[in-house]
Amino acid sequence: MSVIPIVHPKFSEPPLVEQAIVVAFDAVQGFDLSDYGLFWNEIRAEFPQTETASRLETAVENLGQDMLFETGITFMPMSMPRAFYRNFTGGLVQLQNDRLGYNWVKADGIEYPHFEATRAKFNELFDKFVRYCRDRGLPELKLRQCEVTNLNIIPVRDFGESFADIGKAFVVDPLNMKVPFLVNETYTRARQHLIIDSESQPIG
Repeated sequence: MSVIPIVHPKFSEPPLVEQAIVVAFDAVQGFDLSDYGLFWNEIRAEFPQTETASRLETAVENLGQDMLFETGITFMPMSMPRAFYRNFTGGLVQLQNDRLGYNWVKADGIEYPHFEATRAKFNELFDKFVRYCRDRGLPELKLRQCEVTNLNIIPVRDFGESFADIGKAFVVDPLNMKVPFLVNETYTRARQHLIIDSESQPIG
């Protein structure tokens, strides 16, 4: 059976303003506030700026299975935030006790490095975090899922005169409802796909 090579498109000026690769895992028992600073010390030479933000809760994909509803109580210290570590070339590391992410953020004079470079940097940071947890005697990470997010902003002026011209930029469902007193103002569309293996079983 012939194998079709994977070809990633390359755009000279993609409308990408941010790309994030995040891995979520079970909350690491024993990970406390001091670990934010200790891990920052591991990457501080490359990410010298730091700040905190409210923590994010991970929505875990159920891969098309029926939803199971569970009742439980989780006690989380209010002082366990999400930490940001930044550099001056668009790199952003985000860390909390159940997720690690690397973002590329567009800024003036900073070109999009493409997904391969972003993924390589994420892999490097994830390896460092795994080693850090091991050296600290923390439990082995139990991975839950990985998320890849691309954020694109396309100004209306790039494709037309108003949002009603969105059909010139994307192939989308028909916007014209053929109702004379309705004019297109906003449009929201969401698509979700399962990744299946050779046996048609969902894997992501």
